[in-house]
Amino acid sequence: GNPEVQSEKLLAYEAGYRIRPSERLSMDVAVFYNEHSDLMTFEPLASYTVAGTPVLLMMPIQQQNKASATSHGLGWSGSWQPDHKWRFRAAYSWLRMSVRRDADSLDTSLKNTSGESPQHQMNLQASYALNARTDLSAALYYVDELPALNIPADTRLGLRGGWRPRRDLELSLAARNLLDPRHPEFFTASGPKNSEVPRSILGTATWRF
Repeated sequence: GNPEVQSEKLLAYEAGYRIRPSERLSMDVAVFYNEHSDLMTFEPLASYTVAGTPVLLMMPIQQQNKASATSHGLGWSGSWQPDHKWRFRAAYSWLRMSVRRDADSLDTSLKNTSGESPQHQMNLQASYALNARTDLSAALYYVDELPALNIPADTRLGLRGGWRPRRDLELSLAARNLLDPRHPEFFTASGPKNSEVPRSILGTATWRF
């Protein structure tokens, strides 16, 4: 324990702009710059031995505030509806992080922290209304690699169909991850094996009242 540990601090600067040049077209853009201070580190302390059978070598680690960071990026999203049947959506985000340890910090766990978040993400979505009761949609997603976790970039495709036999009832069928039978999204150090997200089919019934 360490009673002198402080809460991590964030000073964030954000700006955004929204434009709607017509009833069928809209766009949003946002930028940000963040300053992080008093970030938590895990610092090794002096080792010592404890007498006994066997003799124990103790190597204590203490939480301290010996790191800082900056992060900045932007996000864009847009929507276009050319007619009453078609609707298109798109979004993109970019992120850059830089983590710094204090000169006297011995923490090695922060070395690759910036590589644990994707630098680029984007998605494209299209939906089509066959009639007043039936609609179809498709979505394509891209997530950049996570080099610190050895997770490759991933592209996913999903399809969905919905049918409303009544105003208050909707039945839908969706297929996800159609481009790959399974893919990893994160690395977990606490288990013997990383879980992966599999290809799946999902049926849903929604009743509104």
